[in-house]
Amino acid sequence: MLARERFQSAMDDGLATGVMPGGASPAAPLARGPAWVLAWAAAGSLLIFVAIMLLQFGLLLANQRKLARAAQCAATEAALPRATPESIAQAARRSLRGSPRLAAALQTMIRVNGRLQHAATELQVEPGDALTVNVAASATAAVPDWLRCAGLSIDGELLQATAKRRQR
Repeated sequence: MLARERFQSAMDDGLATGVMPGGASPAAPLARGPAWVLAWAAAGSLLIFVAIMLLQFGLLLANQRKLARAAQCAATEAALPRATPESIAQAARRSLRGSPRLAAALQTMIRVNGRLQHAATELQVEPGDALTVNVAASATAAVPDWLRCAGLSIDGELLQATAKRRQR
């Protein structure tokens, strides 16, 4: 109890004289110089940079999942009789209805038993054949390139997804 009484006495004396223990004045404002401002500006800009980076990564991940769904829809279309490369690409674009920029930049590649299928009128698919549909789009079509000014551009990068299916 003695230490508490001493502290209370020092506080009462400090309030009466205007000088707190340790030499601080109770009414004196805190000094915030240029170093303090620069430190908080650097910390704030770093936090904003990290937030933008995380947001861009999240958007890329969400669009990657959309492409995976588009590849699955295209593989389902490819398994249908009378499927053409154009109908398969349209099925992939239809699944990207909510992302018009991504759908416009979509590229589709179809393989049957590992052989690339060109723009033929119909796919020649037999029971037991392995269908592979690969869809790809430019990363900048999916997400704005916000970090280009920091040297972390996604220009030229591709988002792609592959779906495999065995014809029955």
